Amino acid sequence: MPILTTALALAEFVPAIAGWFGDDDDDETTAEQVVSVAKKLTGLDSPDDAIAKIKSDPTLQIEFQRAMNPVIIARLENQTKQLTEINTTIRAELDSNDKFKSYWRPGFGWSLLITWTLLMLAIIFVLCWVVVTNPADIGKVFTGLSNALGPISMMWGVALTILGVNISKRSQDKMVLNNVTPPQGLLKTLTTRFLGGKSG
Repeated sequence: MPILTTALALAEFVPAIAGWFGDDDDDETTAEQVVSVAKKLTGLDSPDDAIAKIKSDPTLQIEFQRAMNPVIIARLENQTKQLTEINTTIRAELDSNDKFKSYWRPGFGWSLLITWTLLMLAIIFVLCWVVVTNPADIGKVFTGLSNALGPISMMWGVALTILGVNISKRSQDKMVLNNVTPPQGLLKTLTTRFLGGKSG
């Protein structure tokens, strides 16, 4: 029986084990750690024999649970340490006075405003120029502008969506700084109502 399968079989007695395995590179190491506890407890070198013995003996099942408690605690402490380090890093980034970090959202907004203004002025200029110099070609100009603007409409849609998210997020940040709870979004509100007022 593969080491991972054996370790997962032991989750029958310690359910917390099942959540330790996924797509991590440490799955093999974690499985060996779990199985080693079972082998040491039963005094058997074969993982299959060790799990069979634990399954057949309720007393060993309880002892295996107790033997796994230090392993579970150590793993939780390690996860807590990692989360603390991540939290510290995030807080350091939020507290940073780096101008590039602080101004990228307004910078993005201003760049969109300038680009949009230049584009509109260019279109108005072209239309006015054709109307004054060659009115007969106004239809061709509209067709050309439509063909030219069509491919970039998706790009503008993405950019304006990002701008909207930035504005909304900035508003929420200001509310949090002023100890005001941001209002729930539509999806969150509908979910809360569907669950009967329970959040989750």
